[in-house]
Amino acid sequence: MENSNKRIVYADLLRIIATFAVIVLHVSASKWYDTPVKDFNWQIYNLYDSLVRWAVPIFVMLSGMFFLNPEKFISTSNIIKKYIFRILLAIIVWGLFYQAYEIIGKFIFKNESITFKRIIVAFAKIPLGPPWYHLWYLYMLIGLYLLTPIYRIFVKNAEEKDIRYLLILFFLFGLVLPFLKKVLLHFDSRLNINFEISELINYSGYFFAGYYFSKYPINKNAKIGIYILGFLSFIFTIICTSYISIKKGEPNQYLYGNLLPTTMFEAFTIFLLIKSIDEKEFSEKKAQIISEISKSTFGIYLIHDFIKSVIFMVGITSDFINPLLAVPVSSVVIFVISLCIIFFTRKIPVSKYIM
Repeated sequence: MENSNKRIVYADLLRIIATFAVIVLHVSASKWYDTPVKDFNWQIYNLYDSLVRWAVPIFVMLSGMFFLNPEKFISTSNIIKKYIFRILLAIIVWGLFYQAYEIIGKFIFKNESITFKRIIVAFAKIPLGPPWYHLWYLYMLIGLYLLTPIYRIFVKNAEEKDIRYLLILFFLFGLVLPFLKKVLLHFDSRLNINFEISELINYSGYFFAGYYFSKYPINKNAKIGIYILGFLSFIFTIICTSYISIKKGEPNQYLYGNLLPTTMFEAFTIFLLIKSIDEKEFSEKKAQIISEISKSTFGIYLIHDFIKSVIFMVGITSDFINPLLAVPVSSVVIFVISLCIIFFTRKIPVSKYIM
């Protein structure tokens, strides 16, 4: 499903909706921690938060879809010089931007003095990471990119059954076993599962899954099974997060984790649903618009939290009206403003290195 410029339309769509999902997540989470769990508004925040937890796994799947494709030549030096270097620059520039924003904000609104020690700490957060909470993703991405040359050797020589075997191991030992271990320890500290394959407890599984789902056709029954499990996972996350939080008397975000079986099925469901959209639905003009928005998503991801802070200051928050409407409305405003800024900023040649 490609447009005339050889861009994959469903991949562009996935990138856009995953970026918007991240914004929804951060808008709903802004009140999630402070609102009493028995309050109806908290249940609304929980609803939105539970529905968009697949965003980061989708990003990772998209990276794997392109970087593991053996038909695309990507040398180790190219990965380091082009992709990792760009991410490092983004970490430095945006990390310093957000640290400066925090320091100046506290100086203006809280009368906190700007000390030499505070400035040193701000710089220290760059290598220690992350300098701002949502930039953690960039550090994780560097790790995946460093391993990509090794992963590509495996994919180049692997058959479909080999990658499927790897995904089964990721599901069982990277997601199910740690989840089961957590559940058992909750009931009795003696029920500890000591066996684990720690190498599988990371985002590499999503990396390979993205390539697998883009490369190999999924039969109808398997696809229906994933859709059912994905739908049940959404319901499970919403209901169980609410139940656990109310029982504990405070918000509990364990079931929001990216490395959970439920989150995996949600991500697979979203990926396959968007991939299944008929390419005939998109005219060349629509595909071009989608492509242009997609090209801005990295910048939107980087700048959106700053825009969120600004619009919250002017009163467009996650509860400026009923949260059921406020969360999506605020998210749309943040997305549109971020898109406009990044779209025009991208016309500056140097911007391509940091967004």
